Amino acid sequence: RRRCAGGTLLAGSAICAGRTLGTSRALDALLTLLRHYVPDAEVMLTTPPGSYVRASRRRRIINPRTAKAVDTILEFAEARDLPVWDLYNLAGGARSACANWRTNRLMQRDQVHFTHQGYTIQGNLLGEALLKAFNDYVAN
Repeated sequence: RRRCAGGTLLAGSAICAGRTLGTSRALDALLTLLRHYVPDAEVMLTTPPGSYVRASRRRRIINPRTAKAVDTILEFAEARDLPVWDLYNLAGGARSACANWRTNRLMQRDQVHFTHQGYTIQGNLLGEALLKAFNDYVAN
């Protein structure tokens, strides 16, 4: 059996894109595989940051699948007592997550992917959240 030191799995992006990971059952299958192949791995879920989809040739709208994906991930994590970092609601949720990223020019022109600075900010936010959680754990 191979052991991994660490890694990242981006299920939230696949859910928002409308691929097959959109159900709790599919997430459960993914978790089962992780537990089977990497039984000592700690699993933390994240929610997607928000994005747009093409409504017409020139017009984009907020991806309507994102809020459903976030709900699915949050419910799945709660039901299985898994930690989750909720970037979507941290960034402003359904009301302003996309607008916050776009207004600050942190999204690329396709309004799906982020600029280098946008991804750096997301990474820094995650790092700060992990560090805060660790410090809270050590203090208690």
